Amino acid sequence: MPTRATLLIALGLTVTVISGCATIRWALMAFAPPEKVQPQYTLEPGQTVLVFPDDWHEPLSYPPLKRMLAEQLNFRLTRQDLAAATVPYTELLDLQSRENDFATTAIATVGSRLGANLVVYIDVRQFHLKENLDGPLWQGRMSAYVKVLDVARSKRVWPEDGTPEGYLVEVELPLTESDDKAYGQRLAAELAATMADRIAKLFYVSLSDPLAPPVREGT
Repeated sequence: MPTRATLLIALGLTVTVISGCATIRWALMAFAPPEKVQPQYTLEPGQTVLVFPDDWHEPLSYPPLKRMLAEQLNFRLTRQDLAAATVPYTELLDLQSRENDFATTAIATVGSRLGANLVVYIDVRQFHLKENLDGPLWQGRMSAYVKVLDVARSKRVWPEDGTPEGYLVEVELPLTESDDKAYGQRLAAELAATMADRIAKLFYVSLSDPLAPPVREGT
């Protein structure tokens, strides 16, 4: 009986004559049905969660990405019943504008001031939309380290192993071509939504996506 790997290889040889991502995805699902992926961590139920995207290592070239990412992840945490409530990103912005020492305030303290029980901290390390600013080719890339902090204990609860920066999540979108000056905003929104989806799936049982790059843990 052909193995799953054999079927995927055979399919890879045939999809070259198939056009359209939807058709390819359907074919992959038919030959290799998605498998259940267990969560990396289970959030304690009934908690108020603050999603805190940060770019302190290198300020983003497109700052609205942080709002997009927070709002997309807030939506997914609520939809999957992973949080009883989430702190609106606007409240985080308001606190940042009011607090002169915000940049040096501990993450758990920020969560406490906003009434959160848990903080999902997203340390964005890479954000990229295109190689050549003058060219028509676009390829969204983003990477971030994710960690969860318990506000009451002022302690990181995940990951607990020897990964001080957190859990590395990387997203790379397909190469596309466009001369539309507004395309960058749409690509950034898609990148934020994809990253939010990957992060949310760290916390609940999901189905594998045969076209998605793997989520890798940082070292």
